[in-house]
Amino acid sequence: AAGAEMDVFEPHGNTRCVSRQVRVGYLSPDFNKHSVSYFTEALLRHHSVAHFHVTCYSAASKEDATTRRLRSCADSWFSVVGMSPLAAAQKIRADKIDILVELAGHTAGNRL
Repeated sequence: AAGAEMDVFEPHGNTRCVSRQVRVGYLSPDFNKHSVSYFTEALLRHHSVAHFHVTCYSAASKEDATTRRLRSCADSWFSVVGMSPLAAAQKIRADKIDILVELAGHTAGNRL
C-alpha cells in the first residue's frame, strides 16, 4: 500500500510540447454559492480554450445554481466527494493535469 502512494508523486509523463493545451485543474469544496465562486467564475468563464483545458474537481457536498453555472464554464467536471485523497490524486494524475490549483487553502473542506 505504501508503494502505491509513492507512485502518485513520481513525475508525470505529460509531453512538454508547446503547441498543446495546458491542462489546468481546479479543486474545491466551494463550487456552489460561496465567496470562492465569486472570483473563480470569471477565471473559468474566460480562460483561453485554445491554450488551456480546464477540469474542475468538485468536493462540494451540495450543488446549486452556482454549481451548474460553474460546471458550464469548465471543459471537464468531476466530483471527488467521498473519494480518498489517494483516489482523488490518482484520478487527477490519470487526467494528465499539468497545473492543479487547490482553491480552499486552509479553510473547511480543503483537500490539501
